[in-house]
Amino acid sequence: METQNIPDGYWADASGNLVPVSKIKPIDQIRNDMVYELCRAAALQSYNLARFKIGAMAEVANFCALSLDQY
Repeated sequence: METQNIPDGYWADASGNLVPVSKIKPIDQIRNDMVYELCRAAALQSYNLARFKIGAMAEVANFCALSLDQY
């Protein structure tokens, strides 16, 4: 996937066309900001959940090893 350098004052639309920010409705700019922030928050939650999962699996593995030692 190619990355496009977007000049200041422009946004790229879904097709990659440059659109002047002055031509974008304020409600569309607010929607874009909201979606960006929600995606950022979701990515952070995903990262934290992955860390929790790895830690929980390690604790269970340690408990299983302890249980085997006592068996």
